[in-house]
Amino acid sequence: MCVADLYTPTDGLLFDSLNSKLFFSKTEAHDYTISNAASPTQVWSGYDTKTLGLENKATKEWRNHRFSYGVNIRQSESERPLTAQNIVADGLPIQLGRPQADSKIINAGTFVQDKMTWDVAGRDFSVIPAVRFAWQHAKPENTDNLFTNTNGNVTANNTANMYGTNQR
Repeated sequence: MCVADLYTPTDGLLFDSLNSKLFFSKTEAHDYTISNAASPTQVWSGYDTKTLGLENKATKEWRNHRFSYGVNIRQSESERPLTAQNIVADGLPIQLGRPQADSKIINAGTFVQDKMTWDVAGRDFSVIPAVRFAWQHAKPENTDNLFTNTNGNVTANNTANMYGTNQR
């Protein structure tokens, strides 16, 4: 779902146009597998993602300059549910862990640029100086059953230390 707005003020002092978007998406992918063995196994897994974001971009033209600047922020949450039954190896039951940690990721950014254009021998020649700042924070969640943990060899603290938190 997306809601967008294009605003063009009559005075145009700070910008000629302001394009704004607010969006939300939800995706789900599921897999259900049943083996046809003497002791049937069943594995159900999923990959579910929700994303919410906001983007704003302004443009301003003046002489041979086309200035643009904007901000964006997005938060994504993903879950990897897993259910497994009757998985056996060498006569011993195996407890499967989820293939990937659930996560929450936040991205934010801002930019400014200027496209300067000149006519050189009947063709457009442009120079575009620009700068962008981007920030990201990613954190794994629900790491307590991430790996196969039949013998208790991997703890939630072990997996949290392996994944850690990423912030840039």
